[in-house]
Amino acid sequence: MAWTENEILLNQRPTMQSRELFQAVCDELAKYYVKKGFKYTRSKPAITYQDKEIKLQIGFSSSRSNISGSHVVLEILPNIYTINPEKRILKQIFGEILEFEPSSENDTAVEENHNCNIWNIDEHKFKKILEFINESILPMIDMVKGEDGIIKFLEDKPKYIYPSLKGENVNSDFVPFCNLKFPDLNIEQLLSK
Repeated sequence: MAWTENEILLNQRPTMQSRELFQAVCDELAKYYVKKGFKYTRSKPAITYQDKEIKLQIGFSSSRSNISGSHVVLEILPNIYTINPEKRILKQIFGEILEFEPSSENDTAVEENHNCNIWNIDEHKFKKILEFINESILPMIDMVKGEDGIIKFLEDKPKYIYPSLKGENVNSDFVPFCNLKFPDLNIEQLLSK
């Protein structure tokens, strides 16, 4: 039995439009996650999970630099929000783990990346995408609901992302969210370590 019934994914050809392949992968991911309670928005591809406290939206994007027949990017863009709009958290997770050379003693030896090439996607690659979302993104739902989870989250992240968590040069409400939800946590101090 084939890993999918989607003819586009099963019969990729070099002349296929990148957008067609990208949409087919998004549709296939949606089939998997809708069964787990997510909602799917096809026009601007995203899957969304929501409970009483947290909303997790995983958007899917591609690139203008795709090359039909050889390289089609799938970018996985998770964002977590609190249900109360005054307590919003926007947090990007950077997908698959790739090794790199640290640029200083304080850098981590691992930098995270959230892009993957979906050209010639097969069952193995598709399962890797599912594995990434299940293991790297979905655990955030529970992690950001408690002080211990926030501390663990920060311990697991490299220090070089701390400026973006503080909102420096990016749109992030991570610090205000922590201050509102966990006033005794002193998130500024944790991010200055």
